Amino acid sequence: MAGDETKTESAVDVMVADPIMLDGSASPRLGLRLKQMLHVELERLGHRVLPDSKLEELKTGAAVVDPRTLENARDILERGKEHYLEFELEHASTSLEQAVAELESILKSLEVMSLLLEALAYLGATHLTLGDEEKAQAAFLELLRRRPDHRLDADTYGPRVLDAFEIARSTARQLSRGEIAISSSPPLATVTVNGQPSGETPVTVESLIVGDHTVMVEAPDHRVWVDEISVTKGSKTLAVRLEPLRIGRLLEDLLAKSEEPKNKDEMISIARDMAQSAGVGSVILMGLRQSEMTHYLIIVEIDGDGQAHTVWTAVDDDYLWARELIARMAESLPDAKDPHFVDTQGTSPSLLPDFNDSLLGFKRLTPRLTPTAIEPSEPLAPSAPLMRRWWFWASILLLATGSGATYQAVRPPTIIQEPDRLIIDAELER
Repeated sequence: MAGDETKTESAVDVMVADPIMLDGSASPRLGLRLKQMLHVELERLGHRVLPDSKLEELKTGAAVVDPRTLENARDILERGKEHYLEFELEHASTSLEQAVAELESILKSLEVMSLLLEALAYLGATHLTLGDEEKAQAAFLELLRRRPDHRLDADTYGPRVLDAFEIARSTARQLSRGEIAISSSPPLATVTVNGQPSGETPVTVESLIVGDHTVMVEAPDHRVWVDEISVTKGSKTLAVRLEPLRIGRLLEDLLAKSEEPKNKDEMISIARDMAQSAGVGSVILMGLRQSEMTHYLIIVEIDGDGQAHTVWTAVDDDYLWARELIARMAESLPDAKDPHFVDTQGTSPSLLPDFNDSLLGFKRLTPRLTPTAIEPSEPLAPSAPLMRRWWFWASILLLATGSGATYQAVRPPTIIQEPDRLIIDAELER
């Protein structure tokens, strides 16, 4: 991302790591929300952002299905089931065929396999009720090819459907079969075929009906291997090389190093390794901490050359306000040269807590209070959040000037309210 002059479809890929909570009071929920906003803004600027599902797969090694794709397939299946139960059979047939196609395209987990079997069962029942026994048998045979011991629920399907399914089972017993001899590096990996445990490598899985079967191979500290394997009559050999996990361990190291600013160079090195392992050009780290009632967000982008680009701002949980700030931060990142901080909100560094003991130590800030302009994205109004009401800030400053506990007032603060902003001018000394 850094150094990229033009934001086009060929823009460098970016990985956004999960937000680091820099203290116990920071809100993880707000952090994830801000991360989602940053995803949107980076994509708007033309960057290809690594999807969260892919990041999770890189972190844990699990075969992760994109949640939106899975939810869409589930919705289509539910519509098909509703149409079937309401005897809207043509609509049911269309929806269920679409659901089967969607689920077959994302067969990476036991959950998806269960949904596919359910969709095939309803599709077969729909075709049978429509009077198309040939299509009904085809759907039932596809189900039994993947799960020969599957049983239909007698409370869900009528006697006619149950009888047709058993006829399909008898037919399946006569179909040609083959076997797969599976080995792996490292050995002793767990093998699952069509969602059913099938032993540890090296292993030969026998009596598979000819056709496609979903094979999953997994071992500790390695990425899960999953694919559709076409089984033919006779024996087939499958040798799987499992990739060692790196991203998960690197993220753990990064989190540990983030607690000390002296580890900045090590963190940059870890981020570069993460970019290499993920196959992206740069990694974006997000840190969130809370001081009093305000959250402060720091975003650091580390590119493949080890260059750090840093921006920070104060945020709250107002969606429109936060989105506007995130947009400005995303636009500012390429030009933000460490250790320079781009203040995207227009607030003085005095409102940022001391980051010396937290994320990266990319900038050592000296707390100070200087004239501050607060510019909300909408006119100030009584309905605005507490922290955007003029009297709130006036009270805070007056309290600071009157207490004498931490700051000594040189003169009383001046408060100027304009249509689109509030200016508070105070001169204090410690």
